[in-house]
Amino acid sequence: MRAGTLSDRIADYEVIAELARSASGRILIAQAPGSKRLLAIKEMLIEQDAGLSVDEQVARFKREADIHLQLNHPNIIKAYDAGVDGDRHYLVMEYQPGGNWHAVMEERRRSPIPQVLEWGIQLCNALQHLHEQGVVHRDVKPANCLISPAGQLKLTDFGMARRAFAPGITQAKMMLGTLNYMSPEQLLDATSVDGRSDVFAAGVILFKAFTGELPFAGETPTDVAHRLLYAEPTDALSLNPRLPKSLGDKLLKCLSKDPDYRYLSAEAFAKDLEEELHRTEIYLAQGYDHAEHAEWKDANHCFQQAIAMDSANADAWFQLGESLHHLGQPEQASECYLKVIHLNSSHIEAYRRLGEAYLATKNHPAAIKMLQRAWVLEPKDRDVCMALAMTYREMEQFQEAIEQLGFLVEQHPDWARAHFELGRARYAADRPEEALVSFRAAHRHAPTDPDVLFNLASLLHELGMLEDAEEHYEKLIVLTPDRPYTHAHHNLACLWLVQGRLAEAEAQVQAVLAQEQWGPSYLLLGEIFERTARMRDAIEVYRAAIELMPDHADAYISLARVLQRTFQPNAAIDLLRVAAERLAGDRALLLYHLALALRTRGDTLEATDVLTRCIAERPAQELAKAAEGLLAAVRPAKPGKSR
Repeated sequence: MRAGTLSDRIADYEVIAELARSASGRILIAQAPGSKRLLAIKEMLIEQDAGLSVDEQVARFKREADIHLQLNHPNIIKAYDAGVDGDRHYLVMEYQPGGNWHAVMEERRRSPIPQVLEWGIQLCNALQHLHEQGVVHRDVKPANCLISPAGQLKLTDFGMARRAFAPGITQAKMMLGTLNYMSPEQLLDATSVDGRSDVFAAGVILFKAFTGELPFAGETPTDVAHRLLYAEPTDALSLNPRLPKSLGDKLLKCLSKDPDYRYLSAEAFAKDLEEELHRTEIYLAQGYDHAEHAEWKDANHCFQQAIAMDSANADAWFQLGESLHHLGQPEQASECYLKVIHLNSSHIEAYRRLGEAYLATKNHPAAIKMLQRAWVLEPKDRDVCMALAMTYREMEQFQEAIEQLGFLVEQHPDWARAHFELGRARYAADRPEEALVSFRAAHRHAPTDPDVLFNLASLLHELGMLEDAEEHYEKLIVLTPDRPYTHAHHNLACLWLVQGRLAEAEAQVQAVLAQEQWGPSYLLLGEIFERTARMRDAIEVYRAAIELMPDHADAYISLARVLQRTFQPNAAIDLLRVAAERLAGDRALLLYHLALALRTRGDTLEATDVLTRCIAERPAQELAKAAEGLLAAVRPAKPGKSR
């Protein structure tokens, strides 16, 4: 926008700024005397290469002004005044802030379907008024459709408009208009068109707004003209499959090459668009589009509108549930899924979603019931089958999970995830050799999957197949350079520690800690320091492990061990006492190690009391046996008996 000066005036109007300019004219922002209201003034500029004389250009501008001044409709820019100031021909109009439909299309490839329908209806209403006044616009295009901040459309620019049956200023057979939005008959002879040509242009605008493409697109103007005259328009549904077929059919009717097969009036087209605006499918389609772009609040609004129109639409209820699920409202989502099942007892996805919702709230029996129902309805649905298997595994019903996953592997032998989850279920059921078979199968089908590689390497490590484990750990590390796989680096260091490759193990652990302050790696580094007689360093890293994992018993036990080895038994005992009080879940283990430390210091009576407390905690069988053995060793002998 170029600023004007106080002396820049047209007639009585004070020009504030220039808004836009073309070869044939410019648009100015101005004010009338004594008024603060902004106006738009179109000033004619003489085109040297227009193919028309100056008189013809002036006559055309006057015709535009005459036509525009007679129009009065809420969807047409209002014209107030026209005249000549010296040699300056001008037309005064209302000023419409905001942009135009072309700018909206440039900003986003596809506009919301209900919004496009609203604007389409407003455009048709404007055209109907125009045609009732005996006027054909002849240049209906997005740039001539202004959009207010409130979303109201107003048609403007009547420079190409003419009255039906009026004497023409345009030379016979001269092409006028904008090619991409021009009807075939206007391309052939702009002087003989009627209102149906404008309806064609409106159809092109809507087609582009719905699909992001033009119906007769071509690489050159010649290509466009050829397609316009001889080719069928592109199918709108092929460009935007979510459009209802009924809407696609209406667009095709608009774009018929023969005007007699189009809508007979803009009003008829508007009525059909109004009908579409009240179809549930429109809001479902728009909701799907928002969901595809994770615009869940907008999607939720669309699905609510769909339900308001048809409360018995199961798909609308399901999609509303999906939007609520993504908005973090699981209870409301579950209510929607239950409504879906009430409306459609065969809706597999609703059962699956309910199963997942019940699983999230630990209502395992209900989760199993819903997922089993979904599986019965569609036993070949691998996602439902997988969800059921995962529920069994979470419930620690490992045999049922294994059977379900075994079925999946039979049905989908190339699905790596089925093999992988079967391996995890077998491992959880304490069947490591069978788990290894499944992990190897998963690796064959997904050789670069990090989770598959890690689980395979870890199980090989556990089973003592160290060379194979090392190979897979290293492969995983190479595959994930930008996302350090902390556990893989850590486990590889553990493997090297077992093999006595202490320097390599230390370097690997230090690399892990450089990326992430991870407690288990501090414990491992402490063990390496112990083996290399760096006790002070070991104490330091064990303390770091406790800070990171204050509820991890091994960190306290490891630090206590080093304190005893460095002749600090009292510090070790105090540490274990504190840990035993703090960590109820590992109290028996910590009491056992406290008793060992007390015995080493010679406090057999206190050691006896501590071991009695340890056994009273009812520890696991192996720990209980060790505690009873130690208690027998430290308990004072009865008089008259030797130990």
